Amino acid sequence: MASWRWGFGASVLGATLWIGCQEGAEEPLAVGGPGAIVIESQEELDAWAGAQKGAFVVQGDFLLEDAYLSSMEPLRNLVGVEGDFAIRNNGALTDLKGLHNLSYVEGDFDILSNGLIALQGLEQLERVGGNFEISCNFSLRDLDGLKALRRVDGHLFVDATTELINIDGLSGLTHVGSSIKIRDNKALRDLKGLGSLSVVEGDLLLIFNGALKDLRGLNGIETIKGGLAIDEHPVLESLEGLNALAEVGGALSINRNQILQNLDGLDNLRQVGKSLYIGSNALLSNLDGLGKLGRIGTGERDLMIVELNPSLPMSAGYELAERLGLAGHQFIVFDNLSASAP
Repeated sequence: MASWRWGFGASVLGATLWIGCQEGAEEPLAVGGPGAIVIESQEELDAWAGAQKGAFVVQGDFLLEDAYLSSMEPLRNLVGVEGDFAIRNNGALTDLKGLHNLSYVEGDFDILSNGLIALQGLEQLERVGGNFEISCNFSLRDLDGLKALRRVDGHLFVDATTELINIDGLSGLTHVGSSIKIRDNKALRDLKGLGSLSVVEGDLLLIFNGALKDLRGLNGIETIKGGLAIDEHPVLESLEGLNALAEVGGALSINRNQILQNLDGLDNLRQVGKSLYIGSNALLSNLDGLGKLGRIGTGERDLMIVELNPSLPMSAGYELAERLGLAGHQFIVFDNLSASAP
């Protein structure tokens, strides 16, 4: 954000406005202070935003929650939020038209439990400086309004958005500063929107996405600095899409994927920094996809556990442990296809 030289202050509706200029050009007004601005009704939003006659920035937190909002149009002059921005529990809000000049949120940005069908209105948003969470918007079908988004400096969570078909709107995203969680999106078909990422700075958590058949879209990811969870996907057929992945810095969990038959797609994985868990994958028949894996964590709490995979020979787990050079106390192979050990 540009550095502004402020002129004079005034009070409007109890908020402080700082008006300034840079090189003679008009700059956005800075509205509010260190405390939060809380809007509790559409009427209040209309009146408050109507008092801002030009482009403005909210200096602190901006909370639009439990307000029965139906329109963001009064915020057409909002260009940035210096604190957290929350749009929560507005069941009549179906889109975000009116936020079309918003280019950044410096803190966390939460879009939770609204009636949203689309994120139309966020087409200018380029950066979120904190965490970005899109959760429990049960009618939201895509993230296409986010195509200008380039950076999320904290976590990125897309959670419990049951009608979400794709996340293509994230295709311009090149940096996420912490973990990515894609969870409980029952209609999500693919992960192509994450195709511009090469490194995940925290965990990558893929959990209970009911229509996900493969992991294509993650093809650029070479390193995950935290853990990787691929858990509870009823129709996941393949791990194709993770072919470039060489290192997982934390634990790796592949758990409860009912029709997954092999681990092909992890062909280039060489290192897991903590534990390895492979459990309750009903049709998993081999571990050949881990052929290049050379080591897992050897800390006091790190284990290799291969259990409860009824189609997987017990020998496959023992062979993997032997190849990794694990001592008896460093692995558990339990209740797979055969009870016989080599």
